[in-house]
Amino acid sequence: MLLDGAVFSLGRAAQAIKDKRIDEKGRALTTAVDIISSGLQASVNLEAGGEIAERLNSLYDYMCTRLLYANLHSDLAAIQEVSNLLGEIKAGWEEIANDPAVASRNK
Repeated sequence: MLLDGAVFSLGRAAQAIKDKRIDEKGRALTTAVDIISSGLQASVNLEAGGEIAERLNSLYDYMCTRLLYANLHSDLAAIQEVSNLLGEIKAGWEEIANDPAVASRNK
């Protein structure tokens, strides 16, 4: 749900840039950054997750930096880049959830 919320906010931000609604762009990007940093990144367990967790944490940092840039420069490409990255993360989680080996371990 957090991933969907962030992607939704990015869509709102992109549309606000196209419509030249600067206040709405700022609010939508702030929401996306909050979801990524306070929701997704905050849930990464760096102690238990090892290198994968460290890389995911770094990726979330990168996304927030790109969105701050997008906000300052009304950069649609940066918004799309982060949206694509979030989509890839979501697809990865869905693949894990649908893996029969994972499902049998969780029973």
